Amino acid sequence: MRLKIALSLFLLLPVATDYAWGIDAGHTTFGIGPGGASVKAEWAVAIKGSFEYRCDFDGSSKKAIVLYRLAGKEWTALSTCHAGGGPTTFGHMPPSAAGARFAVTGWYGEGNAWKQCDLNGWKKNVDGSYLSCKSPDGGWLMFTCAKSLCRKP
Repeated sequence: MRLKIALSLFLLLPVATDYAWGIDAGHTTFGIGPGGASVKAEWAVAIKGSFEYRCDFDGSSKKAIVLYRLAGKEWTALSTCHAGGGPTTFGHMPPSAAGARFAVTGWYGEGNAWKQCDLNGWKKNVDGSYLSCKSPDGGWLMFTCAKSLCRKP
């Protein structure tokens, strides 16, 4: 019986962590996305720590990746990389940000509007851990955390 309880608590830990961060729980709010678009919190991916990242884009439509930082009870846009800046853009969160809470979202253009895409969870390649999504134009966007240093909350 104790094993079942311990296992149940262990399985609920990721849910409790997201809940504590408020990404899925609605306890915090997101700033706006590109062009004033509303952010779907369930498609944002929470990360923390000091890290270097790379944004890659492919396809003909406009695309962007927005990095948010939790400030109080609001996720505010901190940094953006976009396809207009070239097919690859680099950035970093300094060691002083090691305890900060961040979230990343992906976006693509559809007509004159921005649409948020589901980043599909972490995967790994030779460059590190990455999040990606495909856009309707057949292209994609990718947020890569160098050396897999982005940590889940």
